[in-house]
Amino acid sequence: MGAAQRFRTCSSAAGTTLLECLGYIAMLGILINLAAGLFVTCMRLNGYGTDALDRIAAREELREGFVDTVREATRVINGIGPYRTSPDCVVLALPRLAGAPLEGRYAVLGPIRTNSRLTRLVVRKTNGVFEPEY
Repeated sequence: MGAAQRFRTCSSAAGTTLLECLGYIAMLGILINLAAGLFVTCMRLNGYGTDALDRIAAREELREGFVDTVREATRVINGIGPYRTSPDCVVLALPRLAGAPLEGRYAVLGPIRTNSRLTRLVVRKTNGVFEPEY
């Protein structure tokens, strides 16, 4: 084996060229760009999913509140103060709380304001005056 042939064998196994390094760096940059885009998309979808679950939990809590109010009610009444039982609204008599005066507690289920949706208002009658409890 001559010196020229030995030089070629050694130089080809010596390492990578500058062009190969630039190619590897370019491929690495493309992979990082794709991974970053995928990460941002996944985080955005995670945010949408979390918001949807929060809305579902809030609706479930609201539904449970209405169910508990209906279960607690003793009867449906015609109305109290400005609130009347109608196709859109129902007024329920609630049992009095322990230690409370003998006057009534009522729940109004329906639109409380003209632009509101279904809401729950608990009203307490004290000394002949209706006061919102919650």
